[in-house]
Amino acid sequence: MINKGILPDLALIYNQYIESENKANTEERYIGKEHFFGASGTNMCFRKHWYRRNKIEETETTDMVSNRKMRLGTIQHTDFENALNWFSNILKNDFDNSIYNNTNTSSNNSSIETIVTEGEIILPELNVRGFYDLVIVMKTGEVYLYDFKTIASYPYKMKFGRNKIPQKVPTHETQLATYGMGVKKEFGRLDGMFLYYYNKDTSINKQVEVSMDWLWDAEQYWIKANDICTGEIPPPVRVQESPMHKWECGYCNYLTYCQEN
Repeated sequence: MINKGILPDLALIYNQYIESENKANTEERYIGKEHFFGASGTNMCFRKHWYRRNKIEETETTDMVSNRKMRLGTIQHTDFENALNWFSNILKNDFDNSIYNNTNTSSNNSSIETIVTEGEIILPELNVRGFYDLVIVMKTGEVYLYDFKTIASYPYKMKFGRNKIPQKVPTHETQLATYGMGVKKEFGRLDGMFLYYYNKDTSINKQVEVSMDWLWDAEQYWIKANDICTGEIPPPVRVQESPMHKWECGYCNYLTYCQEN
């Protein structure tokens, strides 16, 4: 009989691996740059921004199940990025690749000039920094921005199902628009923005075009963030501001500190 006591704890190994990867990503991207607001936090709780900017020590840790769920989104993002980089290499070689041999699809994409993945944006005037997922530059000069969103079946149903429920605070749109401001600055123009949703339970995907009007909304949010999040004390608790969403507190790593202050 096998002595199970000598076998490795696979779940523990994977949990520790995720923690190690998260730590490495944080150190590479964010340590020493806390004075910037994070673009991914658009339309999120102002108090949380204040805590991060002031390097307040986190009082809660993300549980292992949540870490594994979020890791699935990271893996899917990476896979999309790898696929697009693979396709970008094909473009550079004029579709001279034996694997990619669909003539119709090739001709449909022949108008693409450049594909850029995982690019950094910095908006010094708003003190915002972040990373967009995908920019496509056409041969005619148009520039299009994409953001990937990996969600489970229930939120996918709430967003696209027969009885869909509109978001009270359109976080995805304003996050995308924040990246859009940076892309417009970097590339000199921006002609369209898209959210690309991937249902991680069914592998169904849906592309949604986002109005350019959200650029103004995103800018106004960050103007307000700079106004109320740079003081010596955290912003006051206010509904649909601090927090913006009812669910935020349940996932916040500063919950205990926030409740005490």
